[in-house]
Amino acid sequence: ILTVRSERAPTINCPSAVVRECGNPTNLGDNASWVNSAEGFDFDDTPLVVTSDYTDAAFLNLNCGEEIIVTFTMTNSCNLPISCETTLSLEDTTPPEITCPSEITINATDANAITIIDQWLLSATATDDCTNVMVVPESNTAISDICDSGEMVDVIFEATDECNLVSTCSVTIFINKEGPEISCPSA
Repeated sequence: ILTVRSERAPTINCPSAVVRECGNPTNLGDNASWVNSAEGFDFDDTPLVVTSDYTDAAFLNLNCGEEIIVTFTMTNSCNLPISCETTLSLEDTTPPEITCPSEITINATDANAITIIDQWLLSATATDDCTNVMVVPESNTAISDICDSGEMVDVIFEATDECNLVSTCSVTIFINKEGPEISCPSA
């Protein structure tokens, strides 16, 4: 009977947990390098192939603040599987980019003034590298009576992404309140 005993166990070296910034165009390439950095060695220091259950699809389905657990596995010369786990997380630290509409001047005597302002309030836009974004005037900027409003109304627009990061911009509505001119016929 031959008994072989080793004082050294096989080792697997998982990569450290990592956090990626949402929207970074190098994420998938960085993830591939990260996955390939895992190492495994048999009891005699012979390198072993390490595989993982990481997929780009799983990473691309992450939302900000979420993580996936990646399992790395190797099989030693005695056909014993050895594994380790580590996390890959996604964060979003970049607020959305907001674009305010141009300043607008409205004549108080224009019958369509309120409609024009309401449409103008919907014209702010925003983009985000990571999530959907919503743009709204920061406060209720509804003007129900243009004649009672000031000659300048400052509007602050706020863009909020799904990670609750916020950007704002400000623009002014100018209201021309000059009265109409009237010409009377000569007497």
